[in-house]
Amino acid sequence: MNRSPLILIVLLAALVLPATASAQMTVEERNLKLAQAWQWMEAGSLDKADAAYKEVLADPNGQLLAEVHYGLAAVWWQKRNAMAAYQRLLEASAQENTPGWDAGEGNLWNSRIRSRVDFIAKNFTAVKMKADSKTIVPPLADPSPKDPTIREFTDALTAGVAEATEEGTTTLWMFVPNGQYWVGDDLMLADDGEMDPSRAITWVLPKRTGAAKAAFESRQAALAEGRSPAAELAAAAAGKKAPKEPKRGTEPKDPKQAKEPAELVHRAFAFGVQGGLAPTRSLTGLDASVAADWTVGVQIEGRLPLPPPILALAIGGSWKVLPVNGCSVQPTRAHLAAVHAGPALQLPLGGPASLSIDAVVRGGLLVGGRTTADRQACATALQAEDSETGGVSRGAKITSDGKTGVLTMADLGWNGRGGAIGGELAAGVVLDGGGPVAFGVQLVFAYDHLIPTLGEGPEAIWIRDPTDGSITSLTRGAAASSAAMGRMQAGLRIRLLL
Repeated sequence: MNRSPLILIVLLAALVLPATASAQMTVEERNLKLAQAWQWMEAGSLDKADAAYKEVLADPNGQLLAEVHYGLAAVWWQKRNAMAAYQRLLEASAQENTPGWDAGEGNLWNSRIRSRVDFIAKNFTAVKMKADSKTIVPPLADPSPKDPTIREFTDALTAGVAEATEEGTTTLWMFVPNGQYWVGDDLMLADDGEMDPSRAITWVLPKRTGAAKAAFESRQAALAEGRSPAAELAAAAAGKKAPKEPKRGTEPKDPKQAKEPAELVHRAFAFGVQGGLAPTRSLTGLDASVAADWTVGVQIEGRLPLPPPILALAIGGSWKVLPVNGCSVQPTRAHLAAVHAGPALQLPLGGPASLSIDAVVRGGLLVGGRTTADRQACATALQAEDSETGGVSRGAKITSDGKTGVLTMADLGWNGRGGAIGGELAAGVVLDGGGPVAFGVQLVFAYDHLIPTLGEGPEAIWIRDPTDGSITSLTRGAAASSAAMGRMQAGLRIRLLL
């Protein structure tokens, strides 16, 4: 008889059985590990507590300890994940009748498991959330829960949903505290106590546009102050019609019925195109007359909301074409690039319309008006002028020591460069229906003080008074100040707001 296989089996058993026995924890080791886990829990080191509980759970006898299962659920509870905690507690409840199940002294841990399960079922509801974009506006509880623990869950919901979608998650199932929530501009209600994710109500999370983000932040600030935008909205609508009940889930099919009145907020970005007229001075001898010339431009602007919802700080940049005195007989064009800042006011007019009033100051650089093409066009215009009436109709009218004369910008050595300071007042209407884009139109009244940069040349500038033929001089600095061109402008701006 070949006894080799039998001897081999005996040897293997002799090796495995002691190893298995040694892997099991003693009662003292399990109790010590559980005590460490609770200490980690109290210290806020939830991952370390979770690891300690799982060490005990890996032990064959540890799997039958109700305390271990409750502790693992408590980790999820402290992480403010009610769904994960509930599922872990249900798994523990299913093992209560398992032989060897240790419910603790006086059935302590079974009692705590059932109590936590009942609390979650009474105070939470399963919700399915769908996101079509990585950048969404998360749900926002309104009013904010009075219970501090429940409030921590709603805060974690708002932060956690945004983080999950940014990482690419498109569908989430969560237990949310019962109550009313803003989902975009819709009020949604979670209160049916449904615990089965397969039967959860559905919320569609809106994309985070500039307007949606501004509305979310405005409501969040109001809640932080102890106010309820939902209650304020209902109170405002009470005199006109009965406020609608919040919806309980799924996307509404009729947008007109689904949308609450849009909360007035400033859009985060705006792009505008404008055109208008700029009065310019024309000289006949020393006599001045005023004519109007055209100007066009574009503007890009961002707005930072201020504590009153109707106010914002407008910061942006602009480019426009202005008439300048680059030729002695006709205006030329220069480009003004500038940055601006100032307060912006938006007042509701009813429906989607609001009154927009902006007042900004700006500064920038002026380029152009003395290019090669400008000079060639100026030479052609000079040749066409009647020699008997020819003179400086576009230039700087300068007075020094009681003498007045006119000089062209070329005489002063202007190179087509300069600086500018100014400001504007704009007023108009914004039509904002809550969509991704809003529209506006404004009347614009502006002033830009154009200060030319004079090139190299003699320090003394000579001028002749045509009335008596006398000559006097002034410094180049004084000439530059006298040659500054003031440009009033009035026009219309069309805006797209995002």
